[in-house]
Amino acid sequence: MNHTTTAIAIIAAATAVASADIVDMKYTGVGAGRNVKIHFNDSSFNAFAGEIEHEIQGAQSPNTFLNGTLYTYCADISEHVATNFSEYEITSVDNVPMTDNMFTAMNSTKSSAIRALYATTYDAHVNREFNDTQAAAFQLTIWEIVNDYNGNESSIDVTAGSLTFSKTNGKDIQNSIVNAVEGFKQKMTIGLEAGWGNFNGVVGLANAGAQDQLAVPAPGAFALLAAGGLITTRRRRQA
Repeated sequence: MNHTTTAIAIIAAATAVASADIVDMKYTGVGAGRNVKIHFNDSSFNAFAGEIEHEIQGAQSPNTFLNGTLYTYCADISEHVATNFSEYEITSVDNVPMTDNMFTAMNSTKSSAIRALYATTYDAHVNREFNDTQAAAFQLTIWEIVNDYNGNESSIDVTAGSLTFSKTNGKDIQNSIVNAVEGFKQKMTIGLEAGWGNFNGVVGLANAGAQDQLAVPAPGAFALLAAGGLITTRRRRQA
């Protein structure tokens, strides 16, 4: 099944907006990607851009597919990963980033762009097909959408705007990454034009004091999607 067919299948099946559930999650390492320097407003710092490996436990039905090792992408450049198990809310893409126990979310233009981008690259995430350059470029595209995207494809630019990127030594970022970002921008645009801005095959993992993440379900979750939605509402676990 190619990514187009996969995306259409999920959009047809997943019509419910994700609601909050609670899991315990901690950072355990990284996957494909590269180190970059982030320049945001008046700040500059080095960071890893790419797949982030997390361990998740405590997910209950119908979200048990999240338990175990999960590779995610960061939706929040202002905080750090949680290196000890911390409570995360499984939520809609529309509800990240989250800070101080409140959702300081993206607007619908940005969240729709992220959904469309994931719809056109879904299989690559499920099968972990990205190489280091592609994974880094995908992460930069996510950060650009969250911080700079205004509905115009040209606002996603790794060398201009409030958010830019370079090599860790401050030199121009690799052309291969720039070109890969351009490719992801085109996929995003194709997805939006195809009406995939409501794609529910990607979820947010939010914590007010740690770095928020974006993740896709495992292939076995298709049965859950077909049953009526990716996530159901459940009361917050009591300490």
